[in-house]
Amino acid sequence: MRIAILAAATALAVTPAFAEWTRDAETCASHPDAVTVEAACTRALDSGVLDTEERARTLSNRAWAHLELGNNIAARVDLESSISIHPEGGRASAWNLLGIVHEKLGEDREAELAYLKALDQLARQGGENISAGASTDIAATGNLAYLYDRTGQREKAADWTGRAHRIDPASPRMQALYQKYGLR
Repeated sequence: MRIAILAAATALAVTPAFAEWTRDAETCASHPDAVTVEAACTRALDSGVLDTEERARTLSNRAWAHLELGNNIAARVDLESSISIHPEGGRASAWNLLGIVHEKLGEDREAELAYLKALDQLARQGGENISAGASTDIAATGNLAYLYDRTGQREKAADWTGRAHRIDPASPRMQALYQKYGLR
């Protein structure tokens, strides 16, 4: 009887915190407003309830918010933390987002390596959607194509544009490069 009462009291004490964390985690993962996401992710991270996988994902989500708000250094810190604690060496989407952050910081070689790592993780872990209808595969491949094009590496740009075209010939984001490299 005493154990049952203790268990019930413990459940009642944990439920509000768990419910609050659940709301924060849902907001962190899906809200379109970067300020709201940043705050919700921070609360979820501070809750102490996240397991390693959830913590890695939440850090990546907060990194997106930092990036949207122009705080590229904070985004890089969160992504590097996410990747370092992830049980499989980081989600492909985290590596892809890290590549974007490196580009914004003018670190083209690091961006290239991050995009390649995203594709390597996809090959090892399987496909992964990063948003409605967008896969990390086309995102990282397209990001490499655009990086190579922007930096004047036309041969690599053409190669990666062709790879992107094979993945998704209708990708709206890639149409300018498809046209530039004769793949339309």
